[in-house]
Amino acid sequence: MTRDIYLAAGNYRWEVVHQPDGAGTYIVASRDIYLKAATYHWRCYADPGANFTYTLGCILDQPGGSAGVASPPAGMWWGNQHFTCGGRLTQI
Repeated sequence: MTRDIYLAAGNYRWEVVHQPDGAGTYIVASRDIYLKAATYHWRCYADPGANFTYTLGCILDQPGGSAGVASPPAGMWWGNQHFTCGGRLTQI
């Protein structure tokens, strides 16, 4: 998933979330970050690893550089094998 978003300057809590179908939402990575007012290109990803593991993460790109947050590799082998993942920013 990618999108361009405008963010006001401020401190944000940035979380990567994972939700197996039929289950609750889990925060698998988070960080607090100061972002200047700008339009950012937001990318989220699921990167497959060995033994049914995935690393979930998001990256914000802007002309001055990039920032990211990612989970450690985690197993995803339970349930019906359908998952939703993504990120969220909350101004704090």
